[in-house]
Amino acid sequence: MVKTMNVQAIIPAAGLGTRLRPLTLTMPKALVPVAGKPMIVHIIDELVKSGIRDYVIIVGFLGNVLEDYLKAKYPKLTLKFVYQKKMGGTAQAVYLAEPYIKNPCLIIYGDTMIKGDLTPGLAFGSDMVLGTKFIDDPRPFGTVERENERIARLVEKPNYIKRSEVLVGIYTVKNYKLMFQCIKELMDNKIRFKNEFYLTHALQIMLEKGASAETFQIEDWYDCGNFNTLLETNRKILESKRRFKVPVFKDGCIIIPPVSIGSDVKMSSSIVGPYASIGDNVSIENSIVSDSIVSDGCKVANSVVEKSALGREALLLGKPVKAFLGDKSQLGE
Repeated sequence: MVKTMNVQAIIPAAGLGTRLRPLTLTMPKALVPVAGKPMIVHIIDELVKSGIRDYVIIVGFLGNVLEDYLKAKYPKLTLKFVYQKKMGGTAQAVYLAEPYIKNPCLIIYGDTMIKGDLTPGLAFGSDMVLGTKFIDDPRPFGTVERENERIARLVEKPNYIKRSEVLVGIYTVKNYKLMFQCIKELMDNKIRFKNEFYLTHALQIMLEKGASAETFQIEDWYDCGNFNTLLETNRKILESKRRFKVPVFKDGCIIIPPVSIGSDVKMSSSIVGPYASIGDNVSIENSIVSDSIVSDGCKVANSVVEKSALGREALLLGKPVKAFLGDKSQLGE
């Protein structure tokens, strides 16, 4: 077994997050808030619980914003930021960390939010340990295919629909030197899928070279790839952290759990919740807000907000909406 304190984490977080625009026009995808804190903070907090202190984070668009935020948030962690100048896929992103990895590593994508015991994945009984979950439609994901219980192959985005064991975007790799060799081989031979180099294919090359592999089941796995899944993840995380079950009456407002409410929030004559995540310095007046994410500095007045995500300092006045607004947007007068 490898001591967790010697494990390094690689977090590819350079994606543009195009399916979360307009929120991601002015913030890195990894900083999009869900259930009260940015995606990547959920991830790092979970890894810190497992004792991981050393991180290599791959950044891209607005990478300086992400770097500044995380350095301020985690001053006691070892953080190295590497810039991915051109999007070339998950394998290329991981390969950028190669000069800084000196120990077995854990790889987790910057939008892969998980909850559960990571100890089985960190036991390092094999060259690589793959976090997996069984789902009914594996087509958007990498899939584990077995023969006689043994992992036979890894298939990226299969074309079949049946209950399958899929890769959830978390991997622990003991034989990290072989992994980087296989990624280099993948790129040297220009083995692309949809014009990108996939980590799944590099791990498949490892299998073909005789690397040992096993899987461990992830208890909860949250996807934040688009607005529907972002709001679904917001609901699930809030539900998992529910502290009370009955509505609370406070200062002329009704708060219906589960909710997350930040600091310096001003509310009057409003109903907030269920499944509302309210950021810091938000003002809500004479409004109903449910099943929504309201970012820092927003002002909502005389509105009904449902199944929405509002960017930082958005202004919503007198409108019933199901909308996704970017930073400093205004709707209504």
